[in-house]
Amino acid sequence: HYGEEKKKGSGILLSKVVAEDVIGMPIHYALVVDFSGFKRIIDEIGGIDVTVAQSFTDPEFPIEGKEEDLCNGDPAFDCRYETIQFQAGMTHMDGNSALKYIRSRHAEGEEGSDFARGRRQQEVILALKQKLTTPGWVSLDRIKFLVKAFDDAIDTDMNIGELLTVGKFVTRVPAEHIQKISIEDYLYAPPFWMYDGKYVLVPKENYEKLHDYIRAKLD
Repeated sequence: HYGEEKKKGSGILLSKVVAEDVIGMPIHYALVVDFSGFKRIIDEIGGIDVTVAQSFTDPEFPIEGKEEDLCNGDPAFDCRYETIQFQAGMTHMDGNSALKYIRSRHAEGEEGSDFARGRRQQEVILALKQKLTTPGWVSLDRIKFLVKAFDDAIDTDMNIGELLTVGKFVTRVPAEHIQKISIEDYLYAPPFWMYDGKYVLVPKENYEKLHDYIRAKLD
């Protein structure tokens, strides 16, 4: 957001620079994913099967199109929100339910955190990958649609050759061989007043400890 405010097209560059500072390693390429575009893709392929790690309820999920609804004078603006629920275990999701699953941010407990939302986004991406690499559903018309849909949903600083090379490699990696590194245990959120009311995460010790942890996990 801040990068794009400064100069159109600079958002990816600024994000990479900040990420490099945090993890202590170069970021060669980046993908910006618009999950609204993924909604159409998920519906086109007949939905995805997602393993929901933990049950949760979000009583304040915003209803699209009601952002400015005055709710007949209700000071709490309750008409702008709906309650959504997800149960732990394998769940078949269409595009709409998958979008709600990854965007929910007002659940009680751990599932209301940014880290939980990031994990759910990863789960949906992996489930989508699994579906796309399953034989039997591919057709020429569907491939044409998916190429266009992915182009609309993704922004990247890779050229087409680099993107195809990475995509080809990713589709060949079995799901059980994919590992994720979480830095959540190495960070904490200081009081809001310390950063002008902003939600901020800082290292519990220092960035060097964080860098050492990431290098060890990659090795």
